[in-house]
Amino acid sequence: MIFHFFRRPVLALLILYVLPTIISAQDQLVEFLPFGEPKYCEGCGHAGSDYWKVTIRLKNVSGTDLILYGQTVGDEFYGLSGLQRRNPNTCEWEYGYGEPIRRIPWTEMPDHQRVPRVLKAGEIIDSNGDFSSFEGRAAKRYSAFISRVPDVQPTEIFSTPFEPVFAETPGAATFRLVDYACTAQCKIGISESPKIGGVQLGMSLKEFRSLYPKARVETIYKRPDTYKIAYIWNWKLDAYSINVTFINDRVEKLAPKFKSLDKARERDDFWQNISSTIGLPYFWEPFQSQWKCPDFSVQITPNENPTIEIQTPKFVSVRDRINEEAWRRK
Repeated sequence: MIFHFFRRPVLALLILYVLPTIISAQDQLVEFLPFGEPKYCEGCGHAGSDYWKVTIRLKNVSGTDLILYGQTVGDEFYGLSGLQRRNPNTCEWEYGYGEPIRRIPWTEMPDHQRVPRVLKAGEIIDSNGDFSSFEGRAAKRYSAFISRVPDVQPTEIFSTPFEPVFAETPGAATFRLVDYACTAQCKIGISESPKIGGVQLGMSLKEFRSLYPKARVETIYKRPDTYKIAYIWNWKLDAYSINVTFINDRVEKLAPKFKSLDKARERDDFWQNISSTIGLPYFWEPFQSQWKCPDFSVQITPNENPTIEIQTPKFVSVRDRINEEAWRRK
């Protein structure tokens, strides 16, 4: 059922009373959901896309005072602390950079993002949310940190998720509340991940050397994980360039370039071209310029000749740790 908030404001008010029957109400502490009529702004979103502002309402329904942690800008208090989108490739909820968990945990968040405020029984705090045509129809939800008592690490709670609903008429859009039912688009494991020039994620260094005995393998980082790279070049092949990254002597990332994909971004069938060229066993719609599976992902940057990065969660974890260590040394 679609809730046309911008056409039926009375119905929006009724949602506050109906909602507890379809969600747990955050253990009966708060109601936390998008509310009211979206406000349209033409061309205000990313890359000039259309954009709608949405009120995200948090109400204390616990019957007692709670503590809400947010941030202050001037005299204003903002109660929202994060945003997640549900990746339809895997049905996982992800933060802004595609992580299933927060990149910066509560204990490491700066003090100005952990400002406590007493949320009295029955009190309502409204904050600004949004959706845009650029993001498509992926479900999203906002988060906040809340606690019953002071000096105790709060719990991160999440709003009722919602999906944008776009109409054919320009500027006409609303949203609908959604449940957690989701069917993952990715149905393959790492053994069916793209194989480029005979090289595939999970391949051992020994197996790689049997294919490319003359390729130079260079060690970049040694402990606690070894990080090695190799570079393959053969202009006679469509995949003329392949950067290979090994973590602990296993292939954890491939970054190929294809002659056939030169100027591919100008073609209508861009994503289908990428999918068939790298050898995905079937096509499904990418999300935020990537195909994602539990064991690997394919990240695409649509350059003149697209940048393709086929990588495992292990690679991403080690890469991020190395970068974080380098940042801390500075």
